[in-house]
Amino acid sequence: MLKFVWVFAYGSNMNVSRLQNRLREKGYNPDVISDPVCAILPDHRLIWNYYSAVAWKAGAANIEYSAGAELPGVAFKTTELAGIDAQEGHPKSYVRKSVRFKLAHGEEVEGYVYSVNPQKIKPAPVWPKPEYFDLMIAGAKAYGLPESHIALLESYKTQAQTRLA
Repeated sequence: MLKFVWVFAYGSNMNVSRLQNRLREKGYNPDVISDPVCAILPDHRLIWNYYSAVAWKAGAANIEYSAGAELPGVAFKTTELAGIDAQEGHPKSYVRKSVRFKLAHGEEVEGYVYSVNPQKIKPAPVWPKPEYFDLMIAGAKAYGLPESHIALLESYKTQAQTRLA
């Protein structure tokens, strides 16, 4: 049996089916991703300080340290990081770092999260396109993230639409 690692997703990769499609498009095996579940990354929050010049030509999610905060997201197992590294532009755009987070049923695990390379950070906010938020919201709903987080994502989408209009 292949050894797996956990990955915590907080942006468009919460939509695991979309991530699997992107892996397939890039020539990677999408079946290396399994067991997606709601999870919490402690002491972090979302921030909109990254411009995705290649994939979105707009903003994309990032995280930053925030003492006491709890960031809901989707954790999944993978037996192969190369495809996710390629999807995230690691290490040029996003960098992979080791973190501990809590799965929905309470188990604390060690895994990886991708955050924006500090050299790529822009003054916030750099708003994503509405389609980006749609992917996040669909993933959040599919894996049972808290309603309060879904409402927050919907409010961000409204703010972005207002500012991009």
